Amino acid sequence: MWLKLFVSLLATLWKLTWTCENFAPFNYTLDDHDQWKLSVEEAEIISAPDPCDEVSVQDQFIPRLCCKILNFTHPIEQIIFDNCATEELEEDCFSEAIEQITESLTITNNKLTSVKKGTFRNIQLKEIYLHNNRIKILEDDSFSNLSNLEILNLNQNNLQMLNPDAFSELPKLHTLNLVFNQIRILQEGVFKFFSANPVVHLKCNQISRVEDAFKGSLARDIVLDLRANRIENLAEGVFNNHGFEDVNLNTNPLKTIATKFCGENCSMKNFHCICCYLNKDGLQTIRDLALIKKTFLYVGGCYDATYGDSILDIQYVCGGSKNNRAGKLLLVLVLLRSFNDFLLP
Repeated sequence: MWLKLFVSLLATLWKLTWTCENFAPFNYTLDDHDQWKLSVEEAEIISAPDPCDEVSVQDQFIPRLCCKILNFTHPIEQIIFDNCATEELEEDCFSEAIEQITESLTITNNKLTSVKKGTFRNIQLKEIYLHNNRIKILEDDSFSNLSNLEILNLNQNNLQMLNPDAFSELPKLHTLNLVFNQIRILQEGVFKFFSANPVVHLKCNQISRVEDAFKGSLARDIVLDLRANRIENLAEGVFNNHGFEDVNLNTNPLKTIATKFCGENCSMKNFHCICCYLNKDGLQTIRDLALIKKTFLYVGGCYDATYGDSILDIQYVCGGSKNNRAGKLLLVLVLLRSFNDFLLP
């Protein structure tokens, strides 16, 4: 009991100690790749005396990233905070300081658990990278009114559900990376904010249910990567009223597909279902997809060439190993364009 109280007190004191008024000096590097590189030690603010390509803060101790440490008077292309034990971003931290940063912001290999409302309000960056953190929560308007944002990377965090109200006014966003999270449901309208031709990477999550995620969106030529999840069926009309360049469901335990999963006003150029376990009706459905929608299909089973056993192991796909048998997985790939290419069992 006393030990728990002591640990709790230490944690409280820790959070009280490291505030924006009291933090340790840190080192950082300025790098203009074609001209010069400068290391700055024991600093309390980050500034660039001249325009440069990159400001990098690596392997430092900055548990709270505060506005006061950012003081840019000249343009820089990108700023990186890598492995700085950062747990929190001060609200509106980047709204003013970020004006001089023209391309990208990276906060990676840190301890962020949430993205708060307004953290990135009105910034003009093209790319934001928040991968390899511990983010569980995206508050409403976490990413809002970002008129130039093209790429958002949230790979390798702890997201279990996407908040559809976390994203708004993102007219140029075309790539959203959500690989290696713990997302369980792709709920209706969660991607309604897309207006550009989006590429959404959701490989290696825990998705078991897919709803009409793009409902309310005007996006076309959508690329949706759902490899290595836990999807067992696709419901009627789940892709209706949308145009897809590519839908990838490889290495899902997919067994059944509704006859009109891509029905009214749905187009799909490419559909991948390798290492899926579709029943006869499901196979018939995707054959009809090829005939009616002119979809190019990538369909087949998979087996281990050495042992001859079936494989549908998400850990193998996402982790890169299965009993040291890497490299022995063969994929049977069938490319289909017409009825004659596809013989049902």
